[in-house]
Formats: sequence, C-alpha cells, structure tokens
Amino acid sequence: MKSILIVEDNKDMQFLISNMLREEGFETIIAENGLDAVELVKKQIPDLILSDIGLPGINGLQVLKRVKQIKEELAVIIMSGSFNDDKIYEARKLGAADFISKPFDNNILINKVRNLMH
Repeated sequence: MKSILIVEDNKDMQFLISNMLREEGFETIIAENGLDAVELVKKQIPDLILSDIGLPGINGLQVLKRVKQIKEELAVIIMSGSFNDDKIYEARKLGAADFISKPFDNNILINKVRNLMH
C-alpha cells in the first residue's frame, strides 16, 4: 500500500485529507509540524508528502528542502491558502512536484496525488 505523509497543523484539515486518501486506498501518516515530518521521513520514507506551507517550527518550504536532502526523488505537494509567485518560485526551485490551493476541490487533490503515485 502506498503511503502519504500529511504535514498539517490544523486538526480538521488533517482529518479531512487523511480520510479522503484512505478511502482511495492510501496509507496516511500525519505530522503536525515540520520538524516531526522530517524526523518521520528519516525513519520511514513515504511515497509522497502533502505539506502545508504555514507550519509551526519550520515551514513547508524548509520541510521540502530537508526531505529532498534525504531522498531527492521524493514527490512533495505543497498546500497553501495564499500562494504568491515568490512562494511558487521558491517551492519549484526546491523541487516541489505540485501545488494545491486551500480550500481545495477534493477531486483535484485526489487527481494530483494519483498522477504523482503512478
């Protein structure tokens, strides 16, 4: 079973994303902050990471940078409620596979995940 690490500090969003992905047959792991996410990746590399950009501790871009140092080919989707060109440019430069704006359409998120998992 393919595993997805969800890096999100909002409990409601964690629950929503996790349930949606489990219904699609994915195993989900949750990290509430960036530092926990990096530590989890060091122990068990997931197949994909969905990370919010605004996190306590280290932000989503810093998570992206650190996990790419652990496994460069790891696919990371960055989520944000407020993307701007600078954030997108920086995330692309660091190796983000895709982006999703919050609030998001569930089908769009599922399709982005499926496209990166196959």
